[in-house]
Amino acid sequence: MAKEMELMNHLVLGHLLDRKNPLLNHLKGLKQQNKERNKLHNQWLSQVLVQSQ
Repeated sequence: MAKEMELMNHLVLGHLLDRKNPLLNHLKGLKQQNKERNKLHNQWLSQVLVQSQ
């Protein structure tokens, strides 16, 4: 029971302090990188498609 309370507290605190959570920040960073990579890839693709016409 104490273990579960500890886990709940950890989850709640983790949720409240997610700005300070390195793992979450890391995941957010990866998401952002993916967005930028997709944008670059789409630009590259559209250039290739334009050239091939």
